[in-house]
Amino acid sequence: MFGVDALPEALALVKSGAMAGTVLNDANNQAKATFDLAKNLADGKPAAEGTNWKIENKIVRVPYVGVDQDNLAQFIGK
Repeated sequence: MFGVDALPEALALVKSGAMAGTVLNDANNQAKATFDLAKNLADGKPAAEGTNWKIENKIVRVPYVGVDQDNLAQFIGK
């Protein structure tokens, strides 16, 4: 079984082995993208210039992060 949002309850289930994994909707990188793009615009530059963000049809996609037993330790306690 898999879940979405890497909630603390889901992380505990992954740790116990009751759930195979969950997916993190990465708010930290969403904030970073917003800041990077806004800063460029405020500086008079194209929004994505000098960043790794790609704008397609006015949309910036920030990848989800899969969480399972292999990387669970990175997310416990956050």
